[in-house]
Amino acid sequence: MFNKKIKIFFFTSLIILLSACNEEASTTDENKMTITLVGSTPEDHAITLGAEKFKEIIEERSNGQIEVDYYPNLQLGSLREQVEANQMGTIDMSVSLLSTISPFVDEYEVLEYFFLWPEEEELIWEVLDEEPGREILSKLRQEGFEGLGFWAGGYKAVTSNDIPVLNMESFGGMSLRVAPSRTLITTFDQYGAVPTPVDFGELYTALQQGTVDAQENPMDTINTMNLYEVQDHLTLLNHGYQFHVMTANQEWFNSLSLETQELIQDAEKEARLYARDLNEEQTQSYIDQIEEDADIEVHELDEQARKEFTEMTEPLHEELSDTERKMEILNIINEALEEVEN
Repeated sequence: MFNKKIKIFFFTSLIILLSACNEEASTTDENKMTITLVGSTPEDHAITLGAEKFKEIIEERSNGQIEVDYYPNLQLGSLREQVEANQMGTIDMSVSLLSTISPFVDEYEVLEYFFLWPEEEELIWEVLDEEPGREILSKLRQEGFEGLGFWAGGYKAVTSNDIPVLNMESFGGMSLRVAPSRTLITTFDQYGAVPTPVDFGELYTALQQGTVDAQENPMDTINTMNLYEVQDHLTLLNHGYQFHVMTANQEWFNSLSLETQELIQDAEKEARLYARDLNEEQTQSYIDQIEEDADIEVHELDEQARKEFTEMTEPLHEELSDTERKMEILNIINEALEEVEN
């Protein structure tokens, strides 16, 4: 409890200091401004490199009149603390995991439903880069955020011991680590697995000691956490997609000139596409490296197994969409996907 109070005090003090510095900078030179941008990904992650590209574009095209102070890797607080600071306006902008934003805007849980998105990744972006995506981003305004774009975190995979996940039956009785999410718990339970919450920091040890049999994450997490070292099988299940979202504090964004708003929007789009290409390259390199160096078997679902999972999961989408707002998002996505797939 004492340590938690110290952490909160430190985080609050740091935010106040940053705000004071920004205020001092703006009064020293009225023509210059500083944007504070935070993120959660490590230094070599595609999202981090994309955010650095955003910083580069802003500073170059503003001729140095706008400076971006970027803090990746949770330097200014936990996942939730950084999003809260962005919501309050003590931090201007954030690139956050969608799962960190959904507690504030719970209809965003829909985007993480299993077997909602096609395996052809370009079709995802034909939806989220266009009008349906902009409509979904606009829902953030009700909670004080200006949504700028969806960033690529990659498809999720499952790693397991003893039994590879090749079909629905593979999950039967399998103890699988999940984050404390209703969507994850309900869906894996439907598959016959035993969803087991384990703290993320304890996941490697839990897998190593057999406390749980399996886990699900995108490839960058599996690689960064070295989870392949303590698992026998890796299945590229592609059951879900991990999104990040770049947001600005809405009040702060609306206070900017139209010229500055357009600069931020243009820079975000370019940086988002840059990071997306990097993510695709990094994901494939992680798979190649694991196949070559790790003592683990890599699997993919065949067409029949994917069809089985999809048919089992689709009815859950409506069951999980237990509010009008969630159903609205689900309908937007389904209608848009039907259009781009046909």
